[in-house]
Amino acid sequence: MSNKARFLLLLLMSYAPLVQSHGIEMSIDQAEASIITLRYHNNQPFANVAYELFVAKSKSAYQSGRTDAQGRVVFVPGSIRKWRIRVFSEDGHGTDTHLEVDADSISRFSGGETVSPTAYLVLGVGILLSGFGLLLLTVKRGKP
Repeated sequence: MSNKARFLLLLLMSYAPLVQSHGIEMSIDQAEASIITLRYHNNQPFANVAYELFVAKSKSAYQSGRTDAQGRVVFVPGSIRKWRIRVFSEDGHGTDTHLEVDADSISRFSGGETVSPTAYLVLGVGILLSGFGLLLLTVKRGKP
């Protein structure tokens, strides 16, 4: 084997460890996780809906993603106790809720149900039309 071939072989062998830097390492750790389960009123899971999870009073999301097929969001709270979750589907259903995770893994939440802006618009227009209809029924028209 010539010196040139030996040099190329040595160069190629020294390059091999650098190739491993493009690999992915994975580890599995077990920790106490909190699970938020979201469902519609008819008990159907709020599945595959985008969510954002915030540490209370934080502007940037701690975790974001989509709920799983059962409508669940799983996170590891660690020592952080106060959280806020925002989850809204494309059709306007959703919630913006504050929750607290206790050390005993018993959670409390506040806020809960929210109504979409479209529902408020429909409600407002309905109230206005109802009032106008009542006004038309009660106003006496002048008869000639």
